[in-house]
Amino acid sequence: MRAPQLDIILVAVMGAASRQGDTLYGGGSAEIYAPALPLASQLVLTEIQRDFIGDACFPAIDPVQFTCLQREDVTASIPYHLARYQRIAPVSGEQD
Repeated sequence: MRAPQLDIILVAVMGAASRQGDTLYGGGSAEIYAPALPLASQLVLTEIQRDFIGDACFPAIDPVQFTCLQREDVTASIPYHLARYQRIAPVSGEQD
């Protein structure tokens, strides 16, 4: 269960970073990603190409909201993609 104040904190921190012209990177768990995703203008993701047993995943990326600008295939013991997405629609709370 997510702390109810987390949404408020994320909005405040992301707003402050935006006003300063700074980029804010987030990492953590599903409890962090879910409330942060509606506020994100870009996503920089490591997409692991293997299934693992677990109960938390990054939220699905809505192709109506984001487009993939770049994807690099990385060959390693566990193959993955480095991907960069850009929001198509305005970030929550922004005007067109």
